Amino acid sequence: MPCCAVRVCGNRSSEANFKTCGVTYHRFPRDPKLKEKWINACGRKDQWFPTQHGVICSSHFEEKCFQPIAKSRRLFPEALPTLKLRLVFETPTKRTKHKINSKKIIIKPGEKRSIVEKYKVQIEKYKKGLQQHKMHIKRLQTMYWVIRIVAMSW
Repeated sequence: MPCCAVRVCGNRSSEANFKTCGVTYHRFPRDPKLKEKWINACGRKDQWFPTQHGVICSSHFEEKCFQPIAKSRRLFPEALPTLKLRLVFETPTKRTKHKINSKKIIIKPGEKRSIVEKYKVQIEKYKKGLQQHKMHIKRLQTMYWVIRIVAMSW
């Protein structure tokens, strides 16, 4: 039985389904770019990648994302999950906290502002670089799975 891939969602098809709650489950799209957006919306860690049977429940889609079909709910091809999502922030472990606290820097009062500004700029550069690396990894993972699916269908 599938369960929703969104980190903060506990919907399972055995408990919340179309007959009982009107909840439907939708597989990740095959289009790599759209799939990447769905993966980001799940709010899971960087290395996470959905399985072939991975799904997101209808609770995370706006009503306008669904095609008007009588007995079921089908998403439009470009639908994106936007509701009830939350980003995951990793908390530092005890070990990383210790490393951070072990470096003591002595700063003179006049230097404080310039050092803070300098490090803010560096942090922003690192964040941008890290985000680009994360996106690159996800693209590679998506391409890997697309190639694998194509190879299996031959």
